[in-house]
Amino acid sequence: MVVLLGAAALAIDLGRAYGVKAKLNAAVDAASFEAAKALAQGSGESGMKAHADLMGTKYFNANYPGEFLGATPSAPKVAATRDKNGGWRVNVSATARMPTFFAGLLGWKTFDITAASEAVRATLDLVLVLDTSSSMYAVFPEVRDRAKEFVKLFDRLDDRMGLVAFSTGAYPIVSICGAYPNTVQNPAADSLSCGRGFVQERVNQAIGYLNSGGMTASEEGMKKALDQLNALRSSERSGKRVIVFFSDGAPNTLNGRFPLNGGGSVDGNLFSYVFFENSPQLVYNPSRYYDAGTDYGMGIASLPTHDLSGTIPLASYNNKRAFTGNPNPPYVKCDANIAARNMTENVADLARKEGITVYSIGFGEIDSRQMFDPRCSTTYNEIGSDILKRLANSKDSDSYNPNQPTGMYCPAPDTDALKLCFDKVASAILRITK
Repeated sequence: MVVLLGAAALAIDLGRAYGVKAKLNAAVDAASFEAAKALAQGSGESGMKAHADLMGTKYFNANYPGEFLGATPSAPKVAATRDKNGGWRVNVSATARMPTFFAGLLGWKTFDITAASEAVRATLDLVLVLDTSSSMYAVFPEVRDRAKEFVKLFDRLDDRMGLVAFSTGAYPIVSICGAYPNTVQNPAADSLSCGRGFVQERVNQAIGYLNSGGMTASEEGMKKALDQLNALRSSERSGKRVIVFFSDGAPNTLNGRFPLNGGGSVDGNLFSYVFFENSPQLVYNPSRYYDAGTDYGMGIASLPTHDLSGTIPLASYNNKRAFTGNPNPPYVKCDANIAARNMTENVADLARKEGITVYSIGFGEIDSRQMFDPRCSTTYNEIGSDILKRLANSKDSDSYNPNQPTGMYCPAPDTDALKLCFDKVASAILRITK
């Protein structure tokens, strides 16, 4: 009987120790995660380490209440070090001493319970792609502010960040190597060489100068982002490559060489219309992110098979949409709208095949219909969020491919939710590995 009572008493202390261990594990996990995020906020390497230590300790204390189950924790040890690839490893460890109630009868007056966690922050190449179309006009100042806050979440010493804006066209406003103003619109693959880091103030200054107006040439925005990431020399690219794509609507403008009814052709970005006009007719300068455009009336005879670069087909890579093939109004417009959507998804598929992760943020009434002519049946019932999920290859996408990087789609119905989405995307990009 005495033996049984002793075992029961010991079980009580062991149960308390298990609870302390679980709480301690959660606290060091939270501390390592937040410390890794906090590296970006420090100035210089010593400042980064100090800020990581500060935030790691703060989050440890917030997640481990003093004297939890009678156990007193030591101050956590937070150590941020470089790894061989230039990234960071943040190790957090702590010990909690728990006085025993009954185990002392067997000689154990206290239990020392330890926990440790490691967070790995990989090097990063990121291009932020912002929709600046006219539908954003009323809220665009707030969009700029939220985007600037997002930029500040990344490591100015180790991460690289480029900026692309798009509406009637697209332009890499800040290159992946930090050039601003950037004069090279279409850099060749492996043509750029630069060290790590980016100037946050420069990117945010560029965001501050953006204005809202024009259409939605999403494919051009996505393509310019991919070009920037691929322009870096292969030997200098980061282990993690990311496109963050922000838009409030479905693509409606496509790039190509368009034959004219009167002979000849015009190069540019063709607006497909989404209402009841019978034929696409506005063509924009592709070398600008916003352009007033030229009206060709009923002059567009047909659509090409590829964009001007010859690398992006108008047809869907996975047969998600089919063209009408009808050369008469309004079906050329319908096919142009189909092509604009196809091409955006085609570029995203190319990016994912290269190991690039795409994150998408949809703003406003993104779950509403984006085509208003019922004669365009293929796109009439499609909503904007469907497209953004496909770009990100999110698990709830209707074309999810588990063999490609899985990104995230975040809907933001208003500017308050937009901040939450940018924060969620940043957290996903900076996700800890252990």
